[in-house]
Amino acid sequence: MINNTTIFEEVLKKVYDDFYDRLISDPYFSEFFRNRDVENIKIRQIKNLIENYNKFVEGNIEEIKVNYIQLAKLHDELGLDFNSYMDSLSDLEILILKEFFHFYKTHPNNKLDIDIESIFINFENFFDLIRKYSAAGYLDNLVHREKKIMDEFIEANIDYKLYEIKDLIDSHLDWKEEILDFLIDEGNIDEKALPVEVCKATKWLNKKLKEEKSKDKREKLEKLEELHVKLHKSAEKLINLKKEGKLFQLVYEYNNFIKTSLVFLSSVIAYTTSQEIKNLQRDPLTNVLSRRLIKEIFLNVMDLSILSGEPFAVAFIDIDNFKQINDKYGHLVGDEVLKVLAKTLKEELRSSDYIFRYGGEEFVLILPSIKSLSNLFEILEKIREKIESILLKVDGEEIKFTVSIGAVLVKESKRVPLDKVIEQADELMYYAKKTGKNKVVVEIFKI
Repeated sequence: MINNTTIFEEVLKKVYDDFYDRLISDPYFSEFFRNRDVENIKIRQIKNLIENYNKFVEGNIEEIKVNYIQLAKLHDELGLDFNSYMDSLSDLEILILKEFFHFYKTHPNNKLDIDIESIFINFENFFDLIRKYSAAGYLDNLVHREKKIMDEFIEANIDYKLYEIKDLIDSHLDWKEEILDFLIDEGNIDEKALPVEVCKATKWLNKKLKEEKSKDKREKLEKLEELHVKLHKSAEKLINLKKEGKLFQLVYEYNNFIKTSLVFLSSVIAYTTSQEIKNLQRDPLTNVLSRRLIKEIFLNVMDLSILSGEPFAVAFIDIDNFKQINDKYGHLVGDEVLKVLAKTLKEELRSSDYIFRYGGEEFVLILPSIKSLSNLFEILEKIREKIESILLKVDGEEIKFTVSIGAVLVKESKRVPLDKVIEQADELMYYAKKTGKNKVVVEIFKI
């Protein structure tokens, strides 16, 4: 009679070469295996799986737990993505189950004294344990990394001169910290603090909504309110998943919770600081933001991008043949052109985007949360087309003008210098001018 562990070992060895060849030929995993002894890694992985399956059959679950939590942490530290790791586990499980049925049907002794259903369930339960405890390892690393990143973000970017929201921000960060500690078994949770109704942010939002008369600002506050409710629902779901031991699902909900938390806090800060920005220095002619504010806003947008994983863009805009417009029609007409351009940019862009008068006929845009390079091009091309269609009438003169736009999409894991980003966007704008003007050129930012 062939026992359970012998069958697992035989089936695993038959499929692992095929599984491993597919793994190392995948572009993502090939980078992970670069400059490593892949044959030695394969041998160790087979040995590790067999040893842990034996422990599983013997009921030594605690040893399996410790093993896969530590292994998952190592994978995370080596840069192996959680989703990719889980996908590879599922692929291996499917190969093993298929090979097991093939083994059962074609084995020389077709009267094997084995409980096929029991072994099948054992294989599935074993891989469920791997997924569960691997998720626990990744989650532990994610939580500790997130706590460190958020602390640095808050320290660097929250201006505590904003006394109105200081208490709100502090209480929300303490609440989030308590939840994160509970998820990795480093603290208890007060479930009475989970409902959205008892949160300080709810009281702040209700107060603001009662006071606010502007329709546009009320809409922003209502979106903040929706985001806040979503955040608390996500927190409640996290706690329930943790209690139920559903760690695999917990990792996915955790990512949703962190992103929602970050967007909510950043949106609260952005809403409050936007009121202050209106009182800061603006270009007197066009009423857009002045150049001196670029660095501060750029750093805030970049930090949010690093934490959320969403790219942002910086665009450089220059009016084509502006000197000729000034020479032909005079500086007053040139000023009207600048005003119309600024007005068009405000109309075409989102309220979360930033417009700066950089100097002369040059403007810079900072655009948070841009999905892709094609998305960036579409936004700027729409602006270019709108400007091209404008017919400006000044003192009986009909004037048309165009712009050249260069822009970079920035997706970095750490801060990059503003001057390097501006420089690349500027170079792309000049390339647009050299190759015909009245066009948009975009690229991924490269340091």
